[in-house]
Amino acid sequence: MPTITPTKPIPLRICIAGATGYLGRHLVREAHKRSHQVTALVRAASKARFPDGVTIVQGEATQPETLAPLQAALAGTDVMISALGLTRQKDKLRYKDVDFQANMNLLDLAQAAGVPRFAYVHALVRGKPKSDLLAAKSQFVQALRAAQIESHIFRPGGYFVDMEAVLDMARSGRIWAVGDGSVRLNPIEGADLAQTILDALERGENDLEIGGPEVLSLDEIGALAFAALGQPVRITHLPRGLAVALLALLKPLTPRHIWGPFEFFLAASAQDAIGPAYGAKTLGAHFKALAAKPEAK
Repeated sequence: MPTITPTKPIPLRICIAGATGYLGRHLVREAHKRSHQVTALVRAASKARFPDGVTIVQGEATQPETLAPLQAALAGTDVMISALGLTRQKDKLRYKDVDFQANMNLLDLAQAAGVPRFAYVHALVRGKPKSDLLAAKSQFVQALRAAQIESHIFRPGGYFVDMEAVLDMARSGRIWAVGDGSVRLNPIEGADLAQTILDALERGENDLEIGGPEVLSLDEIGALAFAALGQPVRITHLPRGLAVALLALLKPLTPRHIWGPFEFFLAASAQDAIGPAYGAKTLGAHFKALAAKPEAK
């Protein structure tokens, strides 16, 4: 991997891929707020709105032939940030099509355009990846590290938006948890994560694990969800072996948007995922804000 070079004084010219996703939207807003010159790559069908001054470029990262406008826009860019990934979309793309190959298409384009730095939002993974999603992400990280470009890899241990599934279960009156509920993590809110990433890029950090301000067990996250709803705690623990067997049945019989998140959850809940603490927003406050919305009642 190339050695780190001093960062260019702000404002930077930043291109953000995955700009309409959960984290991508926060990154665009935070970079714009800091007076960076921001280009946002969006799909042609996107109706997303961005702050005045953000340059919008349409293209499909999975289809290199659509990226000519992005190639032209990359002239003079200091860093490309990819928050691109396949989550719960219901199209027929596979994780390796997006989390690996689409990011490779962007990396190739950035190198051809002479962009000196490429930043990628990975996940806090220790050991061999145990899901198709994490395997595709890890494969891209290996390729990025080997490329002739300065790489920046950010590894959040979980997002508040992912924890909202726990709140949704609590609304039904019971949370179904895999394992004994003792696995710990410190998820981070999206705006806090975007601020941490931009801070790190401005400092020139190459590889950073990122967690939120609170370390919580899965059972403690469940208890926060019930507390936000004003309901008694009801958590049922399922043996991991039973969940693994269920995944083996789901994977060949259901579409990727059904089994994929379940597989990722099983992998993520198998061991602690605790990163250094950043940000200030707490998960309990986030749950309470969601619970207080009229549509959530």
